[in-house]
Amino acid sequence: MASLSSSSGSMRLFVDSSDIQAWKKWLPTGVFYGVTTNPLLLRESNVACQTKSIGVLSNQALRLGAKEIHLQAWGKSSDALLRTASELASIDSSVVVQIPATYEGLRAASKLKDMGARIALIIYSMHQALLALGIGAEYVTLDVGKSPSDEESKAKMCSSVQGLVRRASGTTKQLVANVLSLDELTTCLVASSPANQANSFALTPSAIGELFADKFTEDMVNEFEAAASKNNFSLFL
Repeated sequence: MASLSSSSGSMRLFVDSSDIQAWKKWLPTGVFYGVTTNPLLLRESNVACQTKSIGVLSNQALRLGAKEIHLQAWGKSSDALLRTASELASIDSSVVVQIPATYEGLRAASKLKDMGARIALIIYSMHQALLALGIGAEYVTLDVGKSPSDEESKAKMCSSVQGLVRRASGTTKQLVANVLSLDELTTCLVASSPANQANSFALTPSAIGELFADKFTEDMVNEFEAAASKNNFSLFL
């Protein structure tokens, strides 16, 4: 597997879910930098798409050790997006507001950035990365799970976007979100040169389960434990 390093910053992993039980299981491992959510994930977890409900949810993530929380704004117009985005940004300084890379989204994002909020621009194609770099977003978030491309094309897009981010020589980081499986994660890493690897990945709980699972390791641990339990020798000095 390719090296987990990047010229644009250290690797960060996120739990891509609004399920508190998933957060309770995976955040205490210390592997994950934070969590990512959106209206679809909120609906799956029966959390109202309202600032108050999301604020309560965010506090849960912080108590469980999340250092960063990515929350997606909603609204059909730039004014509506700006209003919800501002409310989300006010929840905590650890919040990064995700905004889709649409015309209305860019108008809202640029105003939000001028207000000092942290911004992630959500993209589904490589050329949209230019929009995120143009407004100086903290993250360019590539949703590979919802991308219309095939697996190989997704991997190449991850590498190409990171190439753009690296050449921009700014503070923008790429986050590859909605990673659905370990195969998808591995493909994105292997397809990239070390210089063009994405900075961060947001994995679904099912992908995280695959990441932690390794039968050979489990078998070896069982052997070690069996040997330890049968070792009754005492050493006297």
